[in-house]
Amino acid sequence: MPIVAAVFVVLVFTGSAVFVPGQAAQKNDWAISDRLLMFLLGIAIAAFLLRFAFIRAVPSREGIVVRNLLLTRSLEWSEIVRLQFGGGSPWAYLDTWDADTVPVMAIQKADGAFGRAEAARLAALIDFHAGREPGEAGPTRAGGPVEGEPGPTDQHMNDEPQDPPQDFR
Repeated sequence: MPIVAAVFVVLVFTGSAVFVPGQAAQKNDWAISDRLLMFLLGIAIAAFLLRFAFIRAVPSREGIVVRNLLLTRSLEWSEIVRLQFGGGSPWAYLDTWDADTVPVMAIQKADGAFGRAEAARLAALIDFHAGREPGEAGPTRAGGPVEGEPGPTDQHMNDEPQDPPQDFR
């Protein structure tokens, strides 16, 4: 949806810049600078929407790259202490060994069961790379699931991942 919105914004702002009346006898007409600024504003809004469209978390054997709205952060698995996906937060968070918290906007509560499944997959990857068995108590369980949400014993977490899964979108 953000990609479609970005294309729409560029078309509307470009159309506005081209079709608004030009310089004539009236003093309130748009100059070339006004048209250029209108076009550039459309490009800036579209760039923001495209950045929003490409929010993701991409795991690999070495770690995870988390691309959020403004920042991209690469973490090694050894840096991650736990995954938080509960309480009133709209998305998942990774707690790191240096007491930093990294939001993972790609895993959102608004996605319902899909978001919970993605959080469980990421928790399983954290457990796997920390040497814990899936479902074993450990730092990734602190904060636990919200009441009514599936916990770390979901059946898809009982299989040890051989290769890291595709990115979280």
